[in-house]
Amino acid sequence: MEVGVPFRIRQDARFDVVALGENSLDFVAVCGPGTPVVGKQRLEAFRLEPGGQMATAALACARLGLRTRYVGAFGVDEWAAHVRAPLDAANVEVCAPPLRSAPSSRLAVILVEPSGERRVFEHRPAALTLEAEDIAPEWIADARVLLVDATQPAAARRALDIAREAGTVTICDLDAPGPDTEAILSGVDVVVVPEALAHTLAGSTDTQRSLDALAVRAPQARLWIVTCGERGVVCRTAGGDVRQVSAPRVEVIDTTGAGDAFRAGLAAGLLRLGPLTDVDDVLRFANAVAALNCRAVGAQTGLPTFAEAAALASTRSATGAPPRDAR
Repeated sequence: MEVGVPFRIRQDARFDVVALGENSLDFVAVCGPGTPVVGKQRLEAFRLEPGGQMATAALACARLGLRTRYVGAFGVDEWAAHVRAPLDAANVEVCAPPLRSAPSSRLAVILVEPSGERRVFEHRPAALTLEAEDIAPEWIADARVLLVDATQPAAARRALDIAREAGTVTICDLDAPGPDTEAILSGVDVVVVPEALAHTLAGSTDTQRSLDALAVRAPQARLWIVTCGERGVVCRTAGGDVRQVSAPRVEVIDTTGAGDAFRAGLAAGLLRLGPLTDVDDVLRFANAVAALNCRAVGAQTGLPTFAEAAALASTRSATGAPPRDAR
């Protein structure tokens, strides 16, 4: 049974997507088999790559053909230009508020295991945290879709308020709980969380209970999505339908940025697949974008075009049936 997208997306906006949040420089180390917890071992590869959750999502949106704006703060060190360069090259409009003091860019050390999974160690200068007063209303109000996460909660809440007044659809990707989680989730249209966090919020590993807990925490939302890595996603709709859409199989090199690519694919699916699109088709497309980004080292190297993602999504016969433990 097809389940349609449960909201309308405005047409009268200059930008398809505005993404608000962090950028970073990623030190990506590809580890060999049997990497010890302590001691020394030779790396298979090492690269410096631009990254950051929302900067990567913004770049992914641009690669998918969307008119995109990125809102975020940059450091004043030698790395900032390297982090910003891909956004400028992709014609992403960058809105960066004046900084009070930011001697260092946000940095991440990423250890990639042979399986493609990774461990991330972050350095987040406090001066790069956006506050509510840093957000100009005009940066947000002329977007069809707003992407935020909860890493800069005051700015996210301000942006969500502006978006709500403008009639902009809002998507929040939450990867860790915080003191402002409830306030942020209370005003979003689409919630995306990883499986482990969904289980933590619900106090249960049961899929239906996890989705129900998300619905309670985000009562205004119309889609509640749990990402499950290589198993794809599970989604609850406003009508109470629970959908499971599997992920396409690809050769995984590095999973860094897969979640960022997924949220960009979700936005592109909602915007470019048409107003009567089946939710399963949107999720299938977003899964394809995330999967293709795992084919190269780094958060942004493997980001696909719309045609590439659509081709992969169309080859899948992913089910839209309820997951087994939700029946």
